[in-house]
Amino acid sequence: MVTTDLFGFGHYTSSSRVEDYVAGYLGEFAADYDFDDLVAAHRSAVNAALRQNAITLCGDDFYAEVPIPVDAETLIVDAIENVDLDELAAQYNRT
Repeated sequence: MVTTDLFGFGHYTSSSRVEDYVAGYLGEFAADYDFDDLVAAHRSAVNAALRQNAITLCGDDFYAEVPIPVDAETLIVDAIENVDLDELAAQYNRT
């Protein structure tokens, strides 16, 4: 049997959860969006960007196969910043 060791090594951002990040982006207009689905879509987009590096966002924490990529922090920051929240938010706008 083959097993994979995973190591949790980072929180979504230094002080927030995915929900907080998306809410901060939407600001006072958060009620205009299907918030839960937008958060799920954002998580999915981040995971898609990280999949090739064997890093996964699970909840608000990142996990990777051991050994963790040396540039994991940079890969994660790039994945988060490269998600087009404007495009995603447009898909979940209820107004």
